[in-house]
Amino acid sequence: MLKIVAATPTVNPSTDLVCCFDVSKHSLSLYTEYDAGPSVCRVEDTIPNHTDRIEALLRRLDRLANRVDLNCVRVCAEATGGYERKLLHTARRLGHPTALISPEHVAKLKAVESNDTGKTDQKDPRVMHLVARLGKTQTHRLLPEVYRRIRCLTAYYDEDEQTLATVLQRIQAGIEALFPDYDKPATFTFGSTGQALMEAYALNPYHIVRAGYGRFTYGRGEAARKCPVCDAGAPLRSSQTVGSLRQGNC
Repeated sequence: MLKIVAATPTVNPSTDLVCCFDVSKHSLSLYTEYDAGPSVCRVEDTIPNHTDRIEALLRRLDRLANRVDLNCVRVCAEATGGYERKLLHTARRLGHPTALISPEHVAKLKAVESNDTGKTDQKDPRVMHLVARLGKTQTHRLLPEVYRRIRCLTAYYDEDEQTLATVLQRIQAGIEALFPDYDKPATFTFGSTGQALMEAYALNPYHIVRAGYGRFTYGRGEAARKCPVCDAGAPLRSSQTVGSLRQGNC
């Protein structure tokens, strides 16, 4: 029994002028093609990545689509870290539908299209056009302004978290390099007990030995009680070991 499934293509080259752009920081490389009777006409161009030049090219392509009786100009590009935004936003402003193409699809289809995996600005948009004709495009979403701001702020927050973690790791590594007997993890160092030791003794074992056990346990006070899993005498014993080594007693 035959199984028939009707599917609506996301990109239809028979009704759309599918224009694929290889995007870089400074330039855009265009490739598109359309049927002209028994032959296929191919269009290629390279322009600077400037808004006025993009707008002029899209208007020319729109006139071409009208002349060959196609419904619209569909602009497709790879997501290249933000360089494609100027092109896609200009296309949306002029009323042209847009779509994204996965760089992974382009990389894997290069060998099929030309038996060559090398990258060139002329070949990539041609491979992208083939990917679009196969219907392997991705939706280009334009979020409302408030959501774009939230995404931007979230990225800043994540970067701050990563930076903070890196700084803490470097501080912990510096402490361990200065005081080899210090065997406490970063959770102790930057917890309440570690912060109390930092404020009172700057985590310096010589200062702890000089202060003595009574002053040491008194100085930790409330911070020590907040950390019952920590051995209250361990920092002092490590400090005494360092002090003994300094005095030549070990």
